[in-house]
Amino acid sequence: MTLAAVQGQSRAVQVLRAALQSGQVHHAWLFGGPIGVGKEATAVGLAQALLCTDAPGEGCGTCEACMRIDKRLHPDVTWIMPGAEAVARGLVSKGDGTPSRDIRVEQIRGLQERLSLRALEGKRKLAILVAADSMNDSAQNALLKTLEEPPSDTSIILLAGGNTGPNGTLGGSFTIAGGWTMTPLAGTTVEGVALTMTTANQGVGLQRFTQIGNPQ
Repeated sequence: MTLAAVQGQSRAVQVLRAALQSGQVHHAWLFGGPIGVGKEATAVGLAQALLCTDAPGEGCGTCEACMRIDKRLHPDVTWIMPGAEAVARGLVSKGDGTPSRDIRVEQIRGLQERLSLRALEGKRKLAILVAADSMNDSAQNALLKTLEEPPSDTSIILLAGGNTGPNGTLGGSFTIAGGWTMTPLAGTTVEGVALTMTTANQGVGLQRFTQIGNPQ
């Protein structure tokens, strides 16, 4: 699923292509909206555009890198999701007990360890967090550190189903401070991330930008 193949998200694709063409791909992105509007397909398309060997900046969909990203098998793209979601997709077995419906702090710590290392094959490391609004408080606080001081050559893509507008919240600790809200489909928002993450004692403004490829 390259960016060219994403349906119904023309404004989002336009924003992403502009960032890719300008060479100013931000370290964090938030794609929000209800299930079925193309958040994950857009995230896959962005990953392919960043790591494709045949059509850098766009993604060809047919090279080995693009196909492995599409199959969720590329070593430089780390997928994080609740245990229950992984079981539902057949990615892991249920095992004993009830799979967690939260993204847990252990998963974020594992992600941080991976992102601290060099990319294995491409020039960039990516993380895609499915159901990012299901992170528990400990996971959110851990991710805050990574978003505050992101490793070099890293992009983190958050996929959320809740209210992600300028005045909305993500799981209670992520507050969207600004950026774009785009609605190519009713009920969908796709925003280049401008996150202010609040803790009990302070807020941390991360990246705010007002136009394509022009961070401020």
